[in-house]
Amino acid sequence: MFPLAVGDRFEELGYEYLPGLLGTADVSPVRAAVLRALQESPVQVVHDAAWLRVQARVLADEAVRALVEHPAVQGVVRARSGRADTRCGDIVRIMPQGSWTRPHQDGAYLRAPDAITLWIALEDTPLERGPLVLWAGSHHQGLREHGPGEEGTQVPEDAEWHGSPLAAGDAIAFSALTVHASLPNLGAAPRLSIDLRSRRG
Repeated sequence: MFPLAVGDRFEELGYEYLPGLLGTADVSPVRAAVLRALQESPVQVVHDAAWLRVQARVLADEAVRALVEHPAVQGVVRARSGRADTRCGDIVRIMPQGSWTRPHQDGAYLRAPDAITLWIALEDTPLERGPLVLWAGSHHQGLREHGPGEEGTQVPEDAEWHGSPLAAGDAIAFSALTVHASLPNLGAAPRLSIDLRSRRG
């Protein structure tokens, strides 16, 4: 695996790594909202009933609205989508111990291949906590065939994966056609992040 590339290489690689886009103080209220929701509805399996309750509660929280409206976030959204009012399919990522995300494209599930995802780490995420990884340049191949449910898409053995340890507030903007996944969360606690999605205007 290669480290995340620094600099605006979105068109080439299908993603832009934005270290330090936000500070810990900017993301801590969202993380706190997630932890409060998890106390009431512990999530054991992604997409179970508890997971859905946490999604509904956190995404309605004022902390998420403040994050969406943060000038740094709005700047990225405007730069990549052309507009700031085209949100679609925001999601809080809660990865329990031992879980990981299979390779997939957001465009296969959003039915919006022109969408942009801004993935934001809500806490420090070393490699053993399962950060996001991306298949560099995969967006050039268009929408791939995906299996049912969470099966995702098949990836060749020579795919060039990019990923790095991330700090709270680090972000990655990527195309809905960029194949991405996560490393397994080997930590004792769930790994927390948030996806803010928008469509190009």
